[in-house]
Amino acid sequence: MALWIAMSAVAFGQLADWTADKGIRLDALLEKVVESKGPEGAARVDLVPAVVSAGGEQFVLTLRFTNASGTVVDGVRITSTIPTSLRYLAGSATGPGGLVLFSVDGGHTFGAEQELAVRAANSESGDADPSAYTHVRWLLAAPLEVGATGFVRLRALAR
Repeated sequence: MALWIAMSAVAFGQLADWTADKGIRLDALLEKVVESKGPEGAARVDLVPAVVSAGGEQFVLTLRFTNASGTVVDGVRITSTIPTSLRYLAGSATGPGGLVLFSVDGGHTFGAEQELAVRAANSESGDADPSAYTHVRWLLAAPLEVGATGFVRLRALAR
């Protein structure tokens, strides 16, 4: 059985739990990346709850999923809107074995980064810049066992 999980109303700073109708639970968390110096001057990166943002700050969006359906689920697709206040950081989408796809048209169509194009004002088509991405989709390669949990993640910069 295939499953679609969508976060269509992700708002910056107001991420909520989402439950898919097939028993896959999805929790979203947006955190700000804070870099500092640790002991002995070593670089340190912390993730802190995101509340307020300034242009150029980096954020991590994590979507944790759990199969609470009572059956094995195959063909799981997790789709996330990229909040309009953020722009996707190229190459940052990660998750358990599978495929990561992107949309530049509001989630109507998806493709790999090298397949995406946008039409410029002068009607010429060109490669899509990651700042034009509106959605990210993860296609999990393996079936999701009963009770299994995992996460997918991406990084973004405040506009």
